[in-house]
Amino acid sequence: MGGQKGGNGEPKTAERRLIAAKKQAEAMQMRSLGMSLDEIAKRLGYASPSGAVQAIQAGLRRMLKGPADELRKIEDERLDVAQRKVAEIMLREQVVDEDGNRSPTDTEVLRAVDRWIEISRRRSKLWGLDMPVKVEATLKNGNAERAGEAMDRLDGLLSVLRDRASSEAAMGGEVIDVDVKRIEGGNGNGRERGNGEEKEEGD
Repeated sequence: MGGQKGGNGEPKTAERRLIAAKKQAEAMQMRSLGMSLDEIAKRLGYASPSGAVQAIQAGLRRMLKGPADELRKIEDERLDVAQRKVAEIMLREQVVDEDGNRSPTDTEVLRAVDRWIEISRRRSKLWGLDMPVKVEATLKNGNAERAGEAMDRLDGLLSVLRDRASSEAAMGGEVIDVDVKRIEGGNGNGRERGNGEEKEEGD
């Protein structure tokens, strides 16, 4: 049989699950009566109190999962009813009366399409059918783009400083080699190099 492992007579998978569910229910009941985890583990045959804890937690998850699944099914049936009503409008043959009026109108059909999409979106959210949104890659690309813009602004600022220094040197009648590293570092010591010599402000 497919439910057995080998030929050693182990219970089938379904039977093991049933036994586990029964022990989980018993563990929760014992705990609700105030029994200690150690005593629950001994009575149910768990090796340690942690086994009793795991059984109680699994039982609670099973209790919560059942009602949630039932509510999803009920909501899904409601969406089916709404979607059938919308489909009637979408698939209804347009009739033109003597005055040239259409029924349903194009506007009504388009509204029905919008409702259909909205119901489908609700159903996808209900059952988790949508693909996960990849946000991390977008953020990295955005950061890289902003970093590139910042570097472009910095390059523009350095270009303006170089042009200004060249203009001032031309107006003063001498060529000054601007120390770009000093401008970038912003040490502000007021020194410039010209003709291989240093000049102090105020000389």
